[in-house]
Amino acid sequence: MSSERWLEMARRERGTGGLSFDKRNGVWVGSVRLNSYTPSGRQRVRKVSAKDKGVARAKLTALRREVEAANGDLPTTTPTVGEWLETWLENYARTETKPSTFKGYVGSTERYLKPTLGRVRLDKLRPSNVKAMHRRMMEPEPSGLGLSPTTATQAHAILSRALTVAIREGLTTHNAARDAGRPRKKWVEQDFLTADEARHFLQFHAKRPYVARYALGLITGARQGECLGLQCEDVTIHRDNAGRVTGGVVLFEWGLQRVPYEHGCPAWAKCGKKFAKQCPQRRVYIPADQEHVHVAGNLYLLRPKTAMSYREVAIPALLAEVLSRVKLSRDNGFMFTRAMIGREPEDLPVDSRMDYGTWKQWLKEAGLPDVRVHSMRHTTATLLAGMTDDSTRMSILGHTNAATTRGYTHRDLSLQARAMQQLGNTLDWTSGDAEL
Repeated sequence: MSSERWLEMARRERGTGGLSFDKRNGVWVGSVRLNSYTPSGRQRVRKVSAKDKGVARAKLTALRREVEAANGDLPTTTPTVGEWLETWLENYARTETKPSTFKGYVGSTERYLKPTLGRVRLDKLRPSNVKAMHRRMMEPEPSGLGLSPTTATQAHAILSRALTVAIREGLTTHNAARDAGRPRKKWVEQDFLTADEARHFLQFHAKRPYVARYALGLITGARQGECLGLQCEDVTIHRDNAGRVTGGVVLFEWGLQRVPYEHGCPAWAKCGKKFAKQCPQRRVYIPADQEHVHVAGNLYLLRPKTAMSYREVAIPALLAEVLSRVKLSRDNGFMFTRAMIGREPEDLPVDSRMDYGTWKQWLKEAGLPDVRVHSMRHTTATLLAGMTDDSTRMSILGHTNAATTRGYTHRDLSLQARAMQQLGNTLDWTSGDAEL
């Protein structure tokens, strides 16, 4: 039989199982497509191989019978890193993480892990392969991707988590990511507002109702989702006998998030839309054990990720007064609505994108540095550093360990200047008579 005729027959057999010759490895390979799909929608394939064509054909025949006996599906053996990552994402990460975290896992897997390590057999993965991935990600273009060490570290951590589960499942005996070690991160000064800058920001926008949201973030250090998900009933205002506001308590028990849309169409009948939000059968996925409340569209209230994040925080009279004015405008519902920033629908809460855009615009109007929304937590941690101990700061910020809190604490030279001025006044030897 001519090679052209053989190739024609091989093509004709594709889909039900056929033989092909792998010139690179010098073996005959047979494959059978299974009746199951990967999380990305690709049909799973089971393969056999042998140097002798007759042996390969016999293996393929046996494989077909095995597949038929199992109703068209079998577990694949010795998966590649890419195949295992897909399995891990669907069966483990999806059910154990919040939707926004899972979206980040999928992004890093598709952009960095699978392109560099996806073809390596899971049990053959070595620390040298992981180190090569680090170099590929961090080396400048065009030889590398030119990414930051932080991005490489995040991808490394995801790979390590997946390999830890693979060891539990008996698919490999070692964690190559752990053995390779994390990429070395260069030190970067985090952006934050100093005490004077934060004060200027609040004074500049004092007449705007929505300033209450940023006052809450700067004074309590609450996360963006925690502030946006705050309900009127979670804010308690304390007053004295004369009715004057003396302080209050804020309960952070929910976080407002946009849960990413997923394709709802089956793998065998893709809708053809590039983005999941355009899919006619689009859906959101929230693990069954994660308590949630639907708000609108893909906007949800989710419980905090840790027990420490579920917390009560005492607030000073100044902030309590601002929040009390917000509460007077409504009896219940969300503290911060779109009506406060002139957006529609007015009765819905402000989502993260609107809040981010407003923060950036207000910083620009006030002539302040262009810092992140999350930098408010850094500002709070820094200001509290000179006022209270680590344990109290942890309880305010909702951190589970002191190391995390210290990572949010930076040098505010204006605070140092005030402290040094007080020290100078204490040791002032220029006034009065100094005697030894």
